[in-house]
Amino acid sequence: RARDLDLENLRFFTGSLLDVATMDLGLFDYINCSGVLHHLTDPEAGAKALASVLAPQGVLGVMVYGELGRTGVYHAQAMLRLICADDSLEQQVSVAKHLLPKLPHSNWLVKNQEMTFTTALDDVEIVDRFLHTCDQAYRVPGCVALAASGGLKVAEFVPPLLYRAEAFIQDPIILDKVTRLERMEQYAFAELASGIISKQSFFASRADAGWPPRVTLLEREAIPELLPMQGSQLADSIKQQGALGLTLGAVSFAQPMTLSPIAEVFLREMDGLKSLETLAGCALGHPADDTEYEAFIREIAPLYNLLNGTTTLVLRRPKPADDGEA
Repeated sequence: RARDLDLENLRFFTGSLLDVATMDLGLFDYINCSGVLHHLTDPEAGAKALASVLAPQGVLGVMVYGELGRTGVYHAQAMLRLICADDSLEQQVSVAKHLLPKLPHSNWLVKNQEMTFTTALDDVEIVDRFLHTCDQAYRVPGCVALAASGGLKVAEFVPPLLYRAEAFIQDPIILDKVTRLERMEQYAFAELASGIISKQSFFASRADAGWPPRVTLLEREAIPELLPMQGSQLADSIKQQGALGLTLGAVSFAQPMTLSPIAEVFLREMDGLKSLETLAGCALGHPADDTEYEAFIREIAPLYNLLNGTTTLVLRRPKPADDGEA
């Protein structure tokens, strides 16, 4: 397939993740490890192996199972081990199909709408979810510890909105207390509050690696970019539905919304090339002075925070060759 795409600089390797340091692959700027570490008998050994081939400024992307969002799965696994662990895998699947649809409404798996058994699950999915013999799930502190076992530090969880307490709690007294916590403690609180995280996705780097300052709306030259669609399509959808569709992990919902004229221009003119300053000018009909720019940012900030929190909208600094303008 690589040849069909005229790619000549790819090499494919098959082997154990734990042996990656001995495969003479060099160092990697980015490593993606999705759905693997939680199936190792020693996930920390896996984290150490990956960290050993990560470049000094490299980034490791990880997805492991989330404990709270998989509530009921491990009860089901334990039940099945009790009654059919010595059966053939085919027989275990058959037993699972008999047991899981008939659990009482009080069972935790039945209460968990995302993880419960349905007839839509094929045999491979049944084995992976309910019959896997090596399956470990994590909460936020466990993810932090997993990264630390490889000498790495968690930089961010994604999607970010899933780890923000204000997405689930509106009481100002509680939110004030949450904001006094360390950042990872805030994430841990949000995870406990929502109870829905079934997959933990995060980026980690070496603990001593310096990360560049985050790009913010205050940077006039920053370039906003919608990842899955055109801004005009999103604007049309919001106006037609009266809501913004959001996805947090496996949970989707609609946030009621009415676009202001400025927010609508912001979306429709966004093309991944125009800077925030240029978009402000488009919305106002003339170049924005400092006061007008601040007002523009206040206007679009709620929309931006929602879209950025679901990784739908990102900001990037112009590349050296970019002029930051359309």
